[in-house]
This record gives sequence, C-alpha cells and structure tokens, in this order.
Amino acid sequence: TVVLPITLNHSMGMGFGVMAALESGATVVLPSPTPDAAETLDALLNYEATILFADSHTLESLQWMNKDGLMRLPNLRGGLLKIGSGEALGAEPPVEWAGVGLTTVGRPR
Repeated sequence: TVVLPITLNHSMGMGFGVMAALESGATVVLPSPTPDAAETLDALLNYEATILFADSHTLESLQWMNKDGLMRLPNLRGGLLKIGSGEALGAEPPVEWAGVGLTTVGRPR
C-alpha cells in the first residue's frame, strides 16, 4: 500500500506515485486533497502502508509529530521524498524517518 499525500497535479504525485503504484499493482491511498501530516499519519497506520511518497514540508510536520522518536510503523519499508526542484533520483543521501530510509528526489535549493 502506497500513501501519497501529494496532489495529483504535481509530477511527483502522478508520475512517481500513482504510476509506479499502478505498474506494481499496489493500492494507492490519498489521505487528503491537500498535504496534511495528521491525515498522512492516520493513513500510514490504518492502511498498514509499506511505501510513503512525500514532500519535505509534510515530512517536517511528521517529524515534529514524532519528536519523541517513539513512532513505530512496522509495515513501512521505504519511499520517496521530494526535497527540491528537478527529478534527480537519489542524488542526495536517503533521509531517515521512523526507522526507514526515504530516497530523495530533486536537489535542495
């Protein structure tokens, strides 16, 4: 299950998120019409998501929600994190969140 808190009119949401999930046969969960960390976390937990596609703003909010470091998402295996403009996949080191490395997309500004 892929949780995708990115609008579908963005290439990250449609291109990387939906198209990759459809190609692999995965379920796509769109937690909110706009990026919302609380709804994203709810979807990650309730749908036992294995993949997260997120942008840096959503991840910052999720990190704040996990400031004690105790959040456990046992099914989460990885995902992509949009960190800047462009489509450079993995050009920067992975960003760790909830014990999982998220592959970066783009270049920081």
